[in-house]
Amino acid sequence: MNGRDHNATHATYTALRRVPSYSPFVVERFQRCLDLYLCPRMVKHRLDVRPQDILPSLPTPKELKPFPSSACLKFNGHEEKVLSIAIDPSGQWLLSGSEDCTVRKWEVSSSRCISVWHFRDIVKSVAWQVDS
Repeated sequence: MNGRDHNATHATYTALRRVPSYSPFVVERFQRCLDLYLCPRMVKHRLDVRPQDILPSLPTPKELKPFPSSACLKFNGHEEKVLSIAIDPSGQWLLSGSEDCTVRKWEVSSSRCISVWHFRDIVKSVAWQVDS
């Protein structure tokens, strides 16, 4: 025998478009395309990942303070509120003007008051004069 099924029924059709299609043709064609494109035929399982497992824990607002909570140097000496400060260009000295009508010159590195000048009115602004 030549490998043909002799029990099959033969039908004659008047045109090729009238021949019925093979029922699993689409599925077999799709599987063949997957083979040709080297795609696996297995179902890919999606990972179940919770967002809280991926994202790091956020710090509390108390930990995000943008200002220091401890003082390194304290400049004590004014008896009233300080209204103005000015640092000299070298960064070694600081002037402060206050409502107690005084201007004080401070050494920045040690916070030591070097001089005090008294005025009749409140000192609202201080500045260094740079000699050229």
